[in-house]
Amino acid sequence: PDAPHGRLAAKVYRDRRFRAFANNADYADAGRIRDRRLAKAVRKGSRRGRRESQRLWVEREWEALVALKQAGASVPRAVDHNDVAVLMEFLGDDSGPAPLLAECRLQGEALQGAWLALRQDLALLLLAGFVHGDLSPYNVLYCENRPRMIDLPQAIAVDDLSDSWSLFHRDVENVAGYFQRQGLEIDVLQEAVGLWERYAL
Repeated sequence: PDAPHGRLAAKVYRDRRFRAFANNADYADAGRIRDRRLAKAVRKGSRRGRRESQRLWVEREWEALVALKQAGASVPRAVDHNDVAVLMEFLGDDSGPAPLLAECRLQGEALQGAWLALRQDLALLLLAGFVHGDLSPYNVLYCENRPRMIDLPQAIAVDDLSDSWSLFHRDVENVAGYFQRQGLEIDVLQEAVGLWERYAL
C-alpha cells in the first residue's frame, strides 16, 4: 500500500512449525527469555513456546532493521511491527518487487560496485553488533543499482553465540560465491577475516 511513509510492504510471519530455522540450535531463542517456564516452553516447542518464539523472531528482525538503518546499511526502512508482522519500506517499483540478487547477471563496473556495496553493508552489520546468520544471494534484493539486505529474523548479536564467527564466515562465503560465479575474484577467507578483525573485535 501507499502511505505517508511511501510504498510499504508487510512481512507476516508464519507459525514457527513451518519455518526452516524452527529446530536449529544455532538460532536458539530460549536463552533470551528470563521467565524459566516460558524458556522451557520454547525449548519444548509447545504452542505457547512457538508463539513466544515467533514473537522473538519478529522483535529480532525489527531491532536489526532499525539498528542497521541507523548505522547506514542498505536495508529496508522499518516502519512498525506487532507480534506477527513487520511493516517496512517496499523495495521495487510499479512493476513489482526488486529482483533477487541471485536473479541478476551483473558485469564489469556494476558487478564490482555491487560487491563493494555489499561488503560495506557487511562491515556496517558488524559495527552495529549483528551477524545476519542467513545471508545469501536469495535474501539480497538488487534495487536502484545496488544490493539491499533483507530477511533478518535470525540475525544475532556478535557476542550472543560463541560461534558467531562461523555464521559470519558462512554469510560472506554465500554472497561472495555469487560474485565469483559472475567472474569476480574474491579471497573469501581473507575478506571475512579482515572484516571480522576490523569491525567485530
